[in-house]
Amino acid sequence: MKKRNLYLKTFFPALLAITTCMSVQAQSIDPGPNTGDKGEVTFSYRGNKVTYKTIRAADSNIWALQNLGSPKVADSLLDNAARGDMFQWGRWDDGHQLINPSATTASAPTPNNPSGISNGSPDFFLGTVVNGAYANKWWDNGTNNDTWTANPPSATNGLDPCAAMGEGWHIPTKEEWEKFLESEKIIYSGDAFKAIKLTHSGSRAATSGFISGATISISNGCQYWTSTPSNASAWFMELYSTTAGRMNDATTLGRGYGRTCRCMKLKIDCTPSADSIEAGLCPDEMKKGYKLPNDSTVYIAGTYINNFTKAGNCDSTIITILTEQAVDVAVKQEGTTLTAQVTGAGYQWINCETGSPVPGATRQSFEPEQTGKYAVIITQDNCSDTSDCYEVKKQVGIGSFGKRNDNIKVYPNPANSYINIEGASNLQLAVLSIEGKVLIQEKNVTTLNLESLSPGLYILRIQDQDGTRIALHKIIKAR
Repeated sequence: MKKRNLYLKTFFPALLAITTCMSVQAQSIDPGPNTGDKGEVTFSYRGNKVTYKTIRAADSNIWALQNLGSPKVADSLLDNAARGDMFQWGRWDDGHQLINPSATTASAPTPNNPSGISNGSPDFFLGTVVNGAYANKWWDNGTNNDTWTANPPSATNGLDPCAAMGEGWHIPTKEEWEKFLESEKIIYSGDAFKAIKLTHSGSRAATSGFISGATISISNGCQYWTSTPSNASAWFMELYSTTAGRMNDATTLGRGYGRTCRCMKLKIDCTPSADSIEAGLCPDEMKKGYKLPNDSTVYIAGTYINNFTKAGNCDSTIITILTEQAVDVAVKQEGTTLTAQVTGAGYQWINCETGSPVPGATRQSFEPEQTGKYAVIITQDNCSDTSDCYEVKKQVGIGSFGKRNDNIKVYPNPANSYINIEGASNLQLAVLSIEGKVLIQEKNVTTLNLESLSPGLYILRIQDQDGTRIALHKIIKAR
């Protein structure tokens, strides 16, 4: 059910003369797929809720079974009560189209096109006859580029009154009328009445406002607008009881004549469709969520099915297959050393307590310098994920030094204020507490200032520039 905007105007003295923009809900039960199947459409016209019968014609399209503005389906070819309203080409439901009570008349507006009456007008615009020639007719400066559609009025477009019936409804084009006549094998007006209840309608003169056939007769014939322009004029379909139907553009009469309108809606080839989407997300992307075609958001891998109803009640199914690209974040802990189990990936070890990367800790294995909880961010095939946190307790004692490098000399030891380191260069030096907490760190020096330390036992860790341990020394800060 679609909501559409329709510009309406009421002009009868007994009613308020006010222009409004109403939100109209058009409801349609389309005919079945077979020729002759019936349906109906309910919409707003002249500010009233109306229901029109519809039919599936031989051209497979849906046609209204009554003229726009008619209160009923015609009982006969000459049913005067079923003639409906008479529109000037390019105009809409603004009151000008009424036959009874008769709309007022006036000369053409300025500018002489739909933009000159963008809010509508109750007047039926009359042209003049000057020296035997028609002049100042409604929209008499039009071109073949003009349109009569559901879009708002402009200098080159008139508002299609059939659009009030809902999505897809419109005044037929010249080609659509021709296809209808051919598919129904229509030659005379009686054939058209049998097919979709077309009636003789006559027309309303562009210069006098005279209605041919105030009471419809055989001579009036069927005259129905198309939405197709013909230079400054426009095409209409006409049929008579004994004269074969044809398309007429009545060049000298132009768009100023009033004629009936029969609305139609094109067949929609409804083939249920099924489409699939395969999406692979990295773990960090999955945590942010994935938006499905129905605008819902999911956070886990799986197969999701969304069903939609498109125009014409066509069913559409979209299947989303959502997978999460796995990243191996397994870590093995051996003592104070953490090792990621996947090889050939990118690594960044982080401090879980601060969430910050550990500077320089980008190898597969990592031995923290101090007690804490640590994890590793592993990047594999352009996807990243973070391991669990592992607690490392640095308990460095006198007996835990491991292999020493005796080429490195540390003195004096015990020391009051300074210690010297000889035997290597370009070193990374750190003084640690017995618990493994880093207290002093320096690079590329051969002397360490110990004045900030309290008297006691400490560990001097000596590493080369890439972080490889060279030696551990016990040092004593004297009193």
